[in-house]
Amino acid sequence: MTDVELTRALERGEVANHDFRHASHLHVAWVYLTESSSTNEAACKMRATLRRFASSLGHLEKYHETITLFWIHFLAREGAMAADKSLEQIVKANRQLLEKDFPLTYYSRQLLFRSRTRVVGRARPETFSQRCLLSFVHPKRNYDSRRQT
Repeated sequence: MTDVELTRALERGEVANHDFRHASHLHVAWVYLTESSSTNEAACKMRATLRRFASSLGHLEKYHETITLFWIHFLAREGAMAADKSLEQIVKANRQLLEKDFPLTYYSRQLLFRSRTRVVGRARPETFSQRCLLSFVHPKRNYDSRRQT
C-alpha cells in the first residue's frame, strides 16, 4: 500500500488500530505535507483524521494535539531542509524519527502529558536550543518551501 493509499484508507475508516503504528502516522503526515499548500493546512488535515480515527475506536482521549503538531512541524522542517529527498531517505538519515518517544527530547514527560497540553497543544519545548530548532516556536516562519507541484 502506498502512502497515499494508506492516507485515503485511514480517512475512510478502513485502517485497523493494530495496523496504524507510529511509522504509519509519519507516512500520513508526509502525504498531508506534500498535498497541502502550508504546514498549517497539513496540521489541520492530520488533526481531523487522527481525531476521527481515535473517536471511531472510542478513544478520542488518545489524540494528542501537541504531539501531532510536533511531528507535522518537525517533518515540515526536515522536508524543507532536504527538499529533494523522500520520507524514507529522511528517516534513514534521522533514525530518531522512528522513536515515538522522540518528542520527549524536547519536552518533559510531565509537561507533555498534562491534560491541557494533550487537548490544546502548542506547548513550547523546554530548553532554549530546542526551542530555536523547531518551527512551531516561530509561527510566522514558513517551512513550506518543499511543496511539490
